[in-house]
Amino acid sequence: MLGPLLRLAVGGAEESMQHAKDRCVGGLLRGLSDEQVRPSLRRYRHDVLPLIRPELAALMHERAAAGHTVLVVTASAEPAVREALRDFPVTVLGTRFAARHGRFTGVVDGAGCYGAAKVPQIRAWADTKPAPPRFVEAWADAVSDLPMLELAEKRVWVCREAQVARIRERDPQGEIVREG
Repeated sequence: MLGPLLRLAVGGAEESMQHAKDRCVGGLLRGLSDEQVRPSLRRYRHDVLPLIRPELAALMHERAAAGHTVLVVTASAEPAVREALRDFPVTVLGTRFAARHGRFTGVVDGAGCYGAAKVPQIRAWADTKPAPPRFVEAWADAVSDLPMLELAEKRVWVCREAQVARIRERDPQGEIVREG
């Protein structure tokens, strides 16, 4: 696991960083059962909840109250994000880790859920619905999410001022919401 940790420490291309993160998380999960992971998920939830902006929480509740399905599509480990957002009216799609005989193998199940790989995850979820869903709007904070945002009628980018030019270059029509 030293290689992926070094990659995370020195940085690099976004995709290789995601791959390194997946290898680190997989290495930490390897050999553990769901029951053994549960306390860590609760700690993660405890740490993440204070970071959720009140306006984002209100938006999720507002959209759900209006009858919309709110998808949270993340490159992070799906069980961790699902636990963190369990009190929110959302469906979480994320990176899954394979298990065999009740224990995690440490390997990503499938292609993960980063960048363009989010689209097949969304399509697989949509295929479970009785009618094809309409993707009204999508929000993202990374250019790697453009393939996912292109599924939606409205694209919203949440970014810092330094990212605006890069996003505008790839998506001139997307709406920009600047972070503090």
